[in-house]
Amino acid sequence: MKQFSDFKKGDMFFFNPLDKDWMKPEVYVMMDEGVVQGIEAKTFIKNSALVKHLISNYQPYISDTWAITDAYYKNMSEAGHFIPIEDLREAEDICEKFNLKMEEVL
Repeated sequence: MKQFSDFKKGDMFFFNPLDKDWMKPEVYVMMDEGVVQGIEAKTFIKNSALVKHLISNYQPYISDTWAITDAYYKNMSEAGHFIPIEDLREAEDICEKFNLKMEEVL
């Protein structure tokens, strides 16, 4: 498969939303890259949905995934809403920094 960017399968980011009343913080894990509706994008899945899928053969809903272009990822990272992480344990420090409950994220 063609490599579209520097992302690799398994890359993760912590999503810190603008409005926590409408969206909740999540950890997303990259599962695929390719063309989504004619645009080169990476598909990320919520960590909570990935764990359910691996443990119980849960079939993720469309709302469990997010197709993201490199440009959107860069903009959201620069704004502080996507925080790249290499290990799920990093989410604990981020939760502490932003006064979030860890169990709401994972």
